[in-house]
Amino acid sequence: MEWIILIVSFLGGGVVSAVITQYWNLLNENEKEKRKYIEKQLQSLYGPLCHYIFQSEVLFGLNDKLQEAHKAVFSSYNNPSEGVIKEATDTINLANEYINIVRVNNKNMIDILDKNYSYIDPDDIDIFKLFYEHYIRMEKEFTDKGMMKAPWQIYKEIGNVSHLRPEVIKRVKEKFMSKKEKIVTK
Repeated sequence: MEWIILIVSFLGGGVVSAVITQYWNLLNENEKEKRKYIEKQLQSLYGPLCHYIFQSEVLFGLNDKLQEAHKAVFSSYNNPSEGVIKEATDTINLANEYINIVRVNNKNMIDILDKNYSYIDPDDIDIFKLFYEHYIRMEKEFTDKGMMKAPWQIYKEIGNVSHLRPEVIKRVKEKFMSKKEKIVTK
């Protein structure tokens, strides 16, 4: 009788062990799938978006430096000569060239979002909708020289528009870093 109890307990232990092993394998497979999905999000969406955001931050910085230098140099002239006016205009045009590159980056970001929308985290949908709204408004409401197409009263009524809103910059960078961390730590 002891042999039967021993055989039954051995077989029962084997079944429990097999169930635990199978469950563990299922959990591991699920983790591998999650990791692969996050890697695809990084490669196809959040990584490329972050790349353009880093570039745009540099371009905003260069624009700001030129604007500040413009104020410092040209604000002291009471009656500027034609040459000084040309230099001031050239400085502003150069600063605007940096912003035009930001506009190109934004177009590239829209293309990335269009091609990889299935990788957008649900909590990022509203922030990307806001980005799209500002992108399309910038493209339709302003000329390449930055001049408003609509009267300023209309513009003021519907609200300001931004080349790249700070909350979009912040969210993309946060998501990129958190997803990168998940991949590195596993």
